Amino acid sequence: MKTIMDKNVSRAESFRRYAIGLLVMGVFLANPGLPAWMPLLALYPLATALNQWDPLNAVFDAVIRAINLHRIKRAVTLLQTRNMQAIKIKA
Repeated sequence: MKTIMDKNVSRAESFRRYAIGLLVMGVFLANPGLPAWMPLLALYPLATALNQWDPLNAVFDAVIRAINLHRIKRAVTLLQTRNMQAIKIKA
């Protein structure tokens, strides 16, 4: 069973995140006049690449799963009511 703490960043996505983090760090090192908080922007992609888990992906996945579960339950209920109506008509 899938939990919210399972890895949700693929290996390819992890490499892209490393590249983005290193690119941001490189831009900061190449331009020392940039604000000092700029390297902090590189921490998020680097940390999520290292852990292969992204909290934002986990939240979005949980929301999408909840929406789909709601749609599935609604479709099953609709099918059940149609089947009940069909049985009443046949009887």
